[in-house]
Amino acid sequence: MTSSTLPTGFTNHGVPAPVGMSAWGGPVPALDANGRRILVIKLWAGIGKQKAYYLLVDAETGESTQIDPEGSEPGAFSSFLTPDNKFYDTLDEQLIELDVFTQTVQRVGPVPAGITMSFTLGDDDLLYIGMYPNAEILSFNPKTRELINYGPLASETWPQYPSLAMDDQKWIYASIVHQRGNIIAFHPQTRENRQLYPEEKRAYCDAREIWRGTDGKVYCRPDKKSPWYRLYNGQIEELPGNPEVDRQGHTATVTSPGVWPDGSRFTTVDVSNRKAKILDVGAQEPREITFDYSDAGVRIYSLVGGPDGNLYGATGIPLRVFHYDPDTGDMQNWGLAGYGGHVNQWVRQGNKLYGGVYSSGSLLEYDPSQPFEDAEIGQSNNPKLLYGPPEVRDLYGRPHAMLAHPDGEHVLLGGNPARGLVGGGLLIYNIPTGKATVLDREDLVNDQGVAAITPLPNGDLVIGGTTRAATGGTATAKEAIVYRLDWTSKKITAQWTPVPGLEVISDLITGPDGLIYGLAAPNQFFVLNADTGEIVHKEEITAYGPVTGMQAPRTMAIGPDGGIYIVFRDAIARMEPGTFIHREIGRPGEPITAGILIQNNRIYFACGAHLCSCGL
Repeated sequence: MTSSTLPTGFTNHGVPAPVGMSAWGGPVPALDANGRRILVIKLWAGIGKQKAYYLLVDAETGESTQIDPEGSEPGAFSSFLTPDNKFYDTLDEQLIELDVFTQTVQRVGPVPAGITMSFTLGDDDLLYIGMYPNAEILSFNPKTRELINYGPLASETWPQYPSLAMDDQKWIYASIVHQRGNIIAFHPQTRENRQLYPEEKRAYCDAREIWRGTDGKVYCRPDKKSPWYRLYNGQIEELPGNPEVDRQGHTATVTSPGVWPDGSRFTTVDVSNRKAKILDVGAQEPREITFDYSDAGVRIYSLVGGPDGNLYGATGIPLRVFHYDPDTGDMQNWGLAGYGGHVNQWVRQGNKLYGGVYSSGSLLEYDPSQPFEDAEIGQSNNPKLLYGPPEVRDLYGRPHAMLAHPDGEHVLLGGNPARGLVGGGLLIYNIPTGKATVLDREDLVNDQGVAAITPLPNGDLVIGGTTRAATGGTATAKEAIVYRLDWTSKKITAQWTPVPGLEVISDLITGPDGLIYGLAAPNQFFVLNADTGEIVHKEEITAYGPVTGMQAPRTMAIGPDGGIYIVFRDAIARMEPGTFIHREIGRPGEPITAGILIQNNRIYFACGAHLCSCGL
């Protein structure tokens, strides 16, 4: 996508963050065909749309080789390097084998639709694969090239995340999360399948800690609050404390994470900033190498206008906070120590910006007048962590909605849980005092998340819900509702179902006439009088494409002329308050994926990784 591909009246301002990140499994130390130390990185990058590449980085020089497996999506969350220097991944429902020595890629055979969550190498020299969402288990024999799908380990109504390990008796164990945690033993030779975790203990789990010890036994803790278990020969034993055994390395060439055979190791690999630190044998301090790769940018999630007249926003994954100066065209981006999530939404309150982070639910405060500090969340002074204890991850770890309250003192953050649960919460943060008030799902609507928020003239809130469960969960509510929250008592005083049967209220905005204008995916538009409860207008709008937006889809804004401007996937429209007549402003010719910001008589929005705009 270039400026020349957009129609007259539209401008492509460029890519704020031409960066990538390592897949969750992280970089792997290996040796190339000449015995040189290299880093093998599965690179998640945004060329076209986010997809996967393989990056081989020389640990001495930083010279890099980027290999395109010609897949169309990011693929497996974790990859695996075997002792014979074969790097395994899954892409486009195929098992992929990268020969590190020859730098060639081979598609081995089909895997089920879904995401590979875990690989493990067995004592039988077979590579085992655990798949999301149905917990299928597969094996691959690198010598005979036989690929076997043993089918699901368990049948559930919710998506399963399996993590695998094998003991020295050739039993495979899977720790499965989230909605109802489980531990399953599977013997590939006999096909015997055993549920080891007691049924009465099964509940929400989120740890996925499972590994093989140096004693040949497997150790597992399905949740951080649960005890550790020893798994051996198809049996389970609860431990009184932590395992008193070291973890066994995954491959013959890696004795511990990040270590090469000679004992040297990498201490950090910052893929977004294209640098790594290597601690050589005998060295007291690590040395830094720089490397490079090609990337056309990662998706923009959020936009906000700064107090300085510049534009700010964030991308994911990885999380990069960007700055754009509309006067000079200057574009900059910064990270948070390689954090792989995203700031789903920003709001401005006073002279500072406030952001909600996926998947921790952290509330950040960013002062654009001060230098940005690239450090871990909680360690950085700017952006500064205002609030984010671990428990809020299970309330609004996936932020969908933020609001700078019109009282000038409060910022609100709400959403869905990060994983496996239904029903979200709401944070009300007082900036001058630092007081945080958290409304639990029981204080709001028990089985709906917070998807959109808009204020009424008296300070009360109108909140749009979502029935969608967090990833790995199962929805229980039938349709999304809109409700009114009293600002003083923090109690729900009224609720409505503006569009029966739909899952999510995508966006809400209070019009100049005091009415609430709403969008509900995929194409529903409605207008609500929050004082009388009357739905004064309802319409299916299909002329501009479906409702768009990322995880916090703010797609409506009031322009300086009092009109309500809306970005849909295919076009931008203007809605006249009162008459509800809408008309098309223009079509960029590219799918609109995020928005909306009106500043200096321009409408800013995102088309994938590109920041774009058009005049009002």
